[in-house]
Amino acid sequence: MFIALAAADPNTAIVAAGVFDKIGELTNNGKVALQSAASCLVLYFLLRNLMQSFTIARLVVSALIGAAALWVVFNMDSLKDRTGEDLAISVVQVVEAPDPSLDLPV
Repeated sequence: MFIALAAADPNTAIVAAGVFDKIGELTNNGKVALQSAASCLVLYFLLRNLMQSFTIARLVVSALIGAAALWVVFNMDSLKDRTGEDLAISVVQVVEAPDPSLDLPV
């Protein structure tokens, strides 16, 4: 895409590259913000459950739920890739044979 923009107008290519860089930077910042917010929410969840009544069972269950939530948030990329691989494997391409009555050059 950058090559096509540069061929049309070199100034446009520079502006487009800056926009794509800015979008990538905002995406990374958003990911870090989401991970930080999730960490704070899990910590709040754990402390709130412990303040209600302190038992070892409540501590273990809350920690496991929080750890599972954090694992999902921090491993979004690997989950996305794994889902894409599973979908790619399950897709079957069906190719129909051409009609023999058609006289097509090969």
